[in-house]
Amino acid sequence: MSDINARARAVCRILVIRPNHRLGNNVLLTPLLSELEALFPGAEVEVLTGGGAAKQVFAGFKRVTTVHAFPNWSFIRPHTVFAILQRIRKSRYDLAIDASARSRSGRFLLGLVTARYRIGYAWGSAWRDRCLSHAVVRGGEPPHMALTAAHLVRAALSRELSLPASVDGPPLLDVRVAQGERAEARALLSRVLVRSGGAALSEAAAADGRVLVSLYPFATAAKNYPEKWWLQVAAGLRALSPRIDVVEIVPGDGRPRLQGEVPALYSTRIRELAAVIGQSRLFVSGDCGVMHLGSAAGAQVLGLFKVTDPSIYAPYGRGSEGYAATDDDPSAVVQRAATLLGLT
Repeated sequence: MSDINARARAVCRILVIRPNHRLGNNVLLTPLLSELEALFPGAEVEVLTGGGAAKQVFAGFKRVTTVHAFPNWSFIRPHTVFAILQRIRKSRYDLAIDASARSRSGRFLLGLVTARYRIGYAWGSAWRDRCLSHAVVRGGEPPHMALTAAHLVRAALSRELSLPASVDGPPLLDVRVAQGERAEARALLSRVLVRSGGAALSEAAAADGRVLVSLYPFATAAKNYPEKWWLQVAAGLRALSPRIDVVEIVPGDGRPRLQGEVPALYSTRIRELAAVIGQSRLFVSGDCGVMHLGSAAGAQVLGLFKVTDPSIYAPYGRGSEGYAATDDDPSAVVQRAATLLGLT
């Protein structure tokens, strides 16, 4: 047994640091967690993040033993924040990772941690980089935010720990939806469709050519599209084929945007929402956390972009893609969806 391999096997406790409460940013950590499982299969992982959704997002990763989640409004719950800081300060880790390319809070928290290896992207500032045992210089990483984080471990430690090169392609977003969760989601969707006069989801229906397309007609601020626009998209999708079932995934505020024109399903439970979206042949969404959740649930995703850079945030793998859509041409989205569905 070489000393290098022994050092790699001695990595038993890992802390991933990404202190952000947004659903999408938590989902974008899942490729990094998959990489850690592959590289250090005997290790336990803790995640230091934020928000109430984090524990549900990471529940499918059996080697993630603890999720330290700062509250959304940390300044009104200082005792919770101090308790988390105290726990990580008292712990000793073998590997601690600042998973963001440039986060002041992430770099500050990394500096509080005791770890044999403390890795992150170099900022080019001696003061900011002094807590790093291994700094990765920017420039060779993939542009996508999820893959930027996943790239970090091999880039920092591959030579020192003789880590294997990846041979399976880029790791995908994955929230590890279980078979039982998928079965429950299929039953729930079937009830919603049947009540609206449609057919239940079944192997027989799929064999008959029935296709489920789900829509999430919401994104924040300038990333959003008008409700009238989404209504035209829904109508256009239904007009493609009588065998297409369209379902609206209702946004978190509980208000359907499609005015009852298609069946609607609302859930505040992240894993149930992922399992439901995962039943779709195609999931169409604006650029938001739920778009990433749909990708991580295994759905083919058509992500719609008009503000942010698709090379950094677009859904990838499983036939998914980012698409530049404008407010004045919903028919172009319908046409793109038809192509992905194999109808053109």
